[in-house]
Amino acid sequence: MRIAHSCAAIIVGLMTLSKLALSADEPFELRYRFQQRDGVQSPHVFVLRWKDAGSNLSTIEVIEPESNKVLQSLDMPADKVHLIWQDLVPKKNQVKDKIVDFIDYNFDQYGDLRLTQSWPYKPGGKYYLIWLFDHGENKYKFSEELSRLPAPSVDQKAKRIYSTTFGNYGGGEFVSDTYSVAPDGKLILETKVTQKIVQPEKLKFLREVQTQGMGEPRLMCRIEIPAEGRPRCIWGKAEACETFMRKAAPFEPAAESTTVQEAPAEAASQTSH
Repeated sequence: MRIAHSCAAIIVGLMTLSKLALSADEPFELRYRFQQRDGVQSPHVFVLRWKDAGSNLSTIEVIEPESNKVLQSLDMPADKVHLIWQDLVPKKNQVKDKIVDFIDYNFDQYGDLRLTQSWPYKPGGKYYLIWLFDHGENKYKFSEELSRLPAPSVDQKAKRIYSTTFGNYGGGEFVSDTYSVAPDGKLILETKVTQKIVQPEKLKFLREVQTQGMGEPRLMCRIEIPAEGRPRCIWGKAEACETFMRKAAPFEPAAESTTVQEAPAEAASQTSH
């Protein structure tokens, strides 16, 4: 079954909460359905289930909204997920963080499911589990590649994925990778930017930019990043290095403008089963 929906625009999340129970007699669950900027809703409802208040997230059910049919049940690997109900939902109808989202990661115009692996998490240490939607089979398939990347973000216009690992000096040291996606869905490393401290007493950093593509790594730029003043290109062509001259990192689009809203009661009733 082909489901026509576009995820090329920035996605706005609509979270439907149903039966945020504190009683052992009722299910511990969070229900999500997402709405895109063009007004088209995600084709599925995602139900996150816990066994009890002190347990880890156990499954995510993928439900067809019209029939309430469970199309798929995704079991959560205990060694990769740490999402405890009572930590996330300390009070009824209060969720501390948005742990699930719906974003097109492989640029096929179909939304993919993204789950935060652990909560709480350290700044700069956020990881996700990502399931890519196969519209031919109408199923979400786990992506090992994307799930290994630290906090991968998406630039839909450029069709690039950005991932950054922060190090010492308040994140002043980092490695930032830029990927394209091959027709078969595999990631292709295009650019690697590495920044390291060279003069700790002056907080001066050295940034090296390597291009990758399908060939061998090739040094493109070497940039000096001072604590005060403007960055200075000390190796490479100025026009090629211009994109990487700003101090801020990582080199990615602005943060995803997603919002979470509690749905009205009638929306919650539509997804109950």
